[in-house]
Amino acid sequence: MRVKTFLYLEKRPDDYLIHTEEATIQLLFLTEDIVRIRASFDRTFIEKSYALVMTAWEDRLDSLLKEERKRVAAVTVPCEETEDTLIFPAKKLKVIIYKAPFHFRIYNQKDELIYSDLPERAFEIDQLGRAYHYNKIEPKTDHFYGFGEKTGHHDKKGRRMRMSAKDAIGHDPEFGDPLYKHIPFYIRLSESNQTAIGLFYNNSYESVFDMGNEISGYWDPYSYYQTDGNEIDLFFINGPSVKEVVNRYTDLTGKQALPPKHSLGFTASTMYYAELDKNCDQEIYGVIEKHRAHGMMIDNFKLASGYSSGEEDNLRYVFHWNKTRFPDSDAFFNKMNQLGINVIVNLKPGILEKHPFREEFEANDVFVKDRDGEQDYYGRWWGGEGRFVIDFSQFRSRSVRNKKTARFYAWTK
Repeated sequence: MRVKTFLYLEKRPDDYLIHTEEATIQLLFLTEDIVRIRASFDRTFIEKSYALVMTAWEDRLDSLLKEERKRVAAVTVPCEETEDTLIFPAKKLKVIIYKAPFHFRIYNQKDELIYSDLPERAFEIDQLGRAYHYNKIEPKTDHFYGFGEKTGHHDKKGRRMRMSAKDAIGHDPEFGDPLYKHIPFYIRLSESNQTAIGLFYNNSYESVFDMGNEISGYWDPYSYYQTDGNEIDLFFINGPSVKEVVNRYTDLTGKQALPPKHSLGFTASTMYYAELDKNCDQEIYGVIEKHRAHGMMIDNFKLASGYSSGEEDNLRYVFHWNKTRFPDSDAFFNKMNQLGINVIVNLKPGILEKHPFREEFEANDVFVKDRDGEQDYYGRWWGGEGRFVIDFSQFRSRSVRNKKTARFYAWTK
């Protein structure tokens, strides 16, 4: 189903709702340079985001992110309606909605077209509930950068990429996909006018970005975003430079904290040192001595998950220490501290069914629940099926549910 039929415009205090026969679309000017375009096929808009640190609305997670989130006043922009269009002339950007075929176009201060949906095919939803947003592109002059951690060339023109966080060990460095991170943001740089824009899709569902890989003789050249669930929640970010896009994107989603000094130094990392049959700590000390003998100082050591493996089955059990491989964990960390080395341990996201502490976890009811909140949710990682340890951020947003959970929280800290 495609959004095709414009019905009417509704003005609200901070935004506009564009009602169509197929969906409801929200238009909000968060700043003069950031425009939110949100298409909901079930016509509901729920505000619950872990990603945003700048908003102009109430969000269910405001209390959780109260130390990071900043509330701003939405920019008031008038609407000029004609027979064929809805025109929103802001100071930096002009947004035009074409009623038929329904699509958005955005112009800069020079009245240059810097973005356009694909006419007749801007917003779609398929029979499986996957939502799509199609963008018109210029294949010869448009270039695409971003998408988080991806393989291959920096310019993703012609690529089709999936956002699905995976432990992609052994991936192909040029064509492997997906990888570990889910960052649905990219910068489009036009070679013809040297103008950069940013598109951030505020949705954590698994998704696909097709940057001109798909070609159809029935349509102008296009790229598209497809999400496996929820809605299209696009934040359009103005440039015109790449630097300005990045600055505004990080205004929206958060800027990196000043990293600790040791993170700028050399990090030693490999699975080998934590996978030996015994006395992995002694092997690590020896490796550090060899580095120092060659004048190579180590600032950080990433400890692979072998330290948490079971003594009998070699499965990974988070919060467990393999006493054969690391006989004295306290002594190991003390020694590394004396050497001036920061140890970064690998943590798995949850508890396998054979975990030695499983009964204690169950007794304290610490697992993420399913959609109904009744049963424990099961996922899969190294070693098979297991349950996810509850989000510790809950203890910042509401009172601890019971004394057992409080004791468990204190223990894991």
